[in-house]
Amino acid sequence: MIWRWIWQDVTTGRLRSGWRVLIFLVLSILFTLLLSIFPVAVLAQHISLRDNPLLVAFVYSVAALIAFLLVSLWALPALDRLPSSTLGLPLRPRWAGVLILAFAAGMALIAVLLTVLWAANAVTVNAAVPAARTLTLMLGVAGALFLLAAQEEIIFRGYLFQTLLRGIGPMATLLFTSLAFALIHLGNPFEGSLSLHALFIGNVFLAGVVAGLLYLRTGTLWASIGWHAGWNFAQFFFGTPISGVALPFRTFITTQPLGPTWLTGGANGPEAGVIATGVLLLVVAALIASRHGLPLHATWWQWRELMASSPQPLAWDFTMGDRYYQLKLQSPRENE
Repeated sequence: MIWRWIWQDVTTGRLRSGWRVLIFLVLSILFTLLLSIFPVAVLAQHISLRDNPLLVAFVYSVAALIAFLLVSLWALPALDRLPSSTLGLPLRPRWAGVLILAFAAGMALIAVLLTVLWAANAVTVNAAVPAARTLTLMLGVAGALFLLAAQEEIIFRGYLFQTLLRGIGPMATLLFTSLAFALIHLGNPFEGSLSLHALFIGNVFLAGVVAGLLYLRTGTLWASIGWHAGWNFAQFFFGTPISGVALPFRTFITTQPLGPTWLTGGANGPEAGVIATGVLLLVVAALIASRHGLPLHATWWQWRELMASSPQPLAWDFTMGDRYYQLKLQSPRENE
């Protein structure tokens, strides 16, 4: 019977968290490809895909957002025996306030970062009167950046993060998901030395830790989505590249780096500089030390009161003759 433990958790009767994550990822990726086939084929008939990489990437991102969200809502009741509402996206008015506040916080952090660089004469900031077309484009970009932030947060702080929480605990989950989040940014455009690239990837890792801590302290994905969207939109608003990606038009504010690349991030944007490292470390420390929000030592994310019980008999129960045996592991309280 020991071989059953490879995929089954004997305390709950569910698949182990690693197998649940694997099923979730395979289905989500397949669904993403399925949803993106038709729109990409339509685009290919009207534009050159090679000349419009941002548009193609946006199509795949929206497809991934829909796919990962729908598979998450299926996986929670089907694999975890939890209601889909535990994903952390409640549609209630108070959470709109959380989203807006987190968005403002993300923008404020970039503003602080650029203010420090400006005070150190490491960047110049120039403003111009915006054209009506520019304002319209900015609204479109704001919507697109919100969708992209939602996509990344649902992938990395949604079902994947939450299932690993219940399997390996918060510390290992924060490290694993933040590392995965950083590694997917290795493909972003980048100019500079290997050490500068490593600094940028390290900053993305810290941003992943911030987003994970926001979920743990608030119990909702709206906080991490809002912070992520605000952080990215502020870079666009102030006319800097976003994670190495320069958008095809400028806003009415233009920020140009003057100081050393390791300080400002250079053509890669402020996320690639050491000032961003300091800001993100301060945010991580503040989230850990804060007395507000859910305590980090709480295990609310287990949702024990909501988890459906396993049907009887369990797969590892057995009979010998006319006697029925039930194999289970003792809980920590039973061992005391």
